[in-house]
Amino acid sequence: MEAATRVRPSSCCRSRGAGPHEPDAGAGPPPGAHGLRPTFVSTRHVLSSTPPPGAPFRVAAISDGFDAGGFASCPDPAEYFSRLEAVGPETLRELLLSEEATSVRILMYDSHLPWAGRVARPAGVPAAAFFSQSCAVNDVYGEVWAGRWRCR
Repeated sequence: MEAATRVRPSSCCRSRGAGPHEPDAGAGPPPGAHGLRPTFVSTRHVLSSTPPPGAPFRVAAISDGFDAGGFASCPDPAEYFSRLEAVGPETLRELLLSEEATSVRILMYDSHLPWAGRVARPAGVPAAAFFSQSCAVNDVYGEVWAGRWRCR
């Protein structure tokens, strides 16, 4: 197996300063350590209003349907997520099929966007979900979904 395709275990702990839109620098070896060239994909608004993540990450944008103002520009969260699910998959598909994405080997996507995996597979790109929250939060979600913990 080539060094670039090996998967090394990583911690589920997040490093200090790794926010919801920052690649997690504390979850294992640096992405460039095995010659990988990762691309960080986020919404157009996020990429236009925050500094880029820096080396070794390239950046690419998809649309959430609210390119000018992002989540804050939509008064209704349900409307935002509905529009994101309607617009996001199409722009991700376009990105995966674009000339600059011809070398995509895998799509790692936040588990809060399950449609990303459904978009990657028909494009011939293997996909893997990751959890952007701590393991404890994911355990609580699991308990709620299993019906062992009720929310009021």
